[in-house]
Amino acid sequence: MTTDSAQYEVIVVGAGPAGSAAALCLARAGVRVLLVDKSDGSFEKVCGGGLLRGAQRQLMRLGMYEEVCANAVTPSAARISSPDGSTAELSLTALCTAAPSFIRVTRRYRLDSALLQAACSAGADYMPSTRVLRMVNEPRRARVTAVHNNREITLDGQLVIAADGAANSFSRRMGVARRSQSCPAVRAYIACDDNYPELVDFHFLSRCLPLYCWVFPVESGLCNVGLALPPGRNADMLEYLRHVLAQEPVLRDRLRHYELAGRVQGGILRTGLHPGDLVRDRLLAAGDAAALVSPLTGEGIKQALISGELAAQHALRALASGSFTRQALYPYSAKLAHAFLTRNRQLGALNALVSIPGAMNRMVKLLEKDRPTQTLLQKTLTSPHSWGAGSMFSLLSRIMTANLR
Repeated sequence: MTTDSAQYEVIVVGAGPAGSAAALCLARAGVRVLLVDKSDGSFEKVCGGGLLRGAQRQLMRLGMYEEVCANAVTPSAARISSPDGSTAELSLTALCTAAPSFIRVTRRYRLDSALLQAACSAGADYMPSTRVLRMVNEPRRARVTAVHNNREITLDGQLVIAADGAANSFSRRMGVARRSQSCPAVRAYIACDDNYPELVDFHFLSRCLPLYCWVFPVESGLCNVGLALPPGRNADMLEYLRHVLAQEPVLRDRLRHYELAGRVQGGILRTGLHPGDLVRDRLLAAGDAAALVSPLTGEGIKQALISGELAAQHALRALASGSFTRQALYPYSAKLAHAFLTRNRQLGALNALVSIPGAMNRMVKLLEKDRPTQTLLQKTLTSPHSWGAGSMFSLLSRIMTANLR
């Protein structure tokens, strides 16, 4: 292999939402930024494609909302099922009477492609089909070695942002997010006669708890169907998905005359944020590479967009000060902790409850019949920052004491 060299101020590894958001913000600020990605530009990933309110608000901040959501579906209700087959339906239009909607659903490639194009239009350079091998800190630069078109290249920058996703071979080699947990997941697009095209489904199957099976309508006659399992339960995911599609009554009722549309994709969701693991000399980690996925909902797009913007902000500060040490970059970790850590710990505590099939059965029955439980959940969904120990105690009290008759 031959070796070439190129110089930038910031090198972003990974062109998903976190990496592209970081590159977009940096390019708009006039920084010489390079965005590299191991893929060839095809961005379908293991993701439900659900843009919750936080993600929509962040897209608005980036000026990308209209473009990303132009063809997105806006479901009117969410249906939740428990291991015993109980179901409850919550109106999403009642949750959010003003923009943005509670959830909008798009195909993942539309989100990633729009963000990437915006970053390139703002002035970022983009290098697809580039596998980053290593990074070496030198006195005046970070030297990145990568393979592009079967040729070893050297990329020099002042700072590197590792946004290489959940698989994150590069950032893992650099020692970031070492204590994270990997939740196996699988996703397929299903062409079908959809009996409930206005619903998003969350099915809490016994094998999946505290995670779930999802069914999200993407467009007329097409649904995104996936499964996410807790760490360690990574048996044949494809076979389990086929079993769920064929045997689970709630899916059989919804997805009539279904067939696969494209290939099934497997992957992992990385959770377990530890802020101290996310910075090194001349290196920041963002998005799934930083293990920012919600431990309960599996949401990751909002966290990716926010962390990408925060990484760009701290990169600009480092470039202005000329200091790229771990100590100088640590305020980025503190910002991520402030944004996500408390919430993640609260949701992680709720995992213990959701992991118990009997408790989940009772919770769904309460959501169907008990107005105080519905109100508590609606408040939590519309105002996540309001969730705390008091909300947890209230929910536990309702589950234990409410009369289900």
